[in-house]
Amino acid sequence: MPGLSSSGGQGRVTESDQLSVIISADDREMTLIVWPKRPTPVSARKLSETVATVCRILSNAVIEVAARRRYRR
Repeated sequence: MPGLSSSGGQGRVTESDQLSVIISADDREMTLIVWPKRPTPVSARKLSETVATVCRILSNAVIEVAARRRYRR
């Protein structure tokens, strides 16, 4: 996608699945969240760890967007 840069955040949700957040490099302020193409099976034992990982990845993207807005002013 033109105008997008991939510095928003990414990480492994499980051993086989990765979540990526791609933030727009231009003024459109578009953010693309790329989820795994198939459902991610997670055992009940690992559910809280998996949810925490997803939250960390998305939180990092929010921090990146806020930093870009601050420096753009």
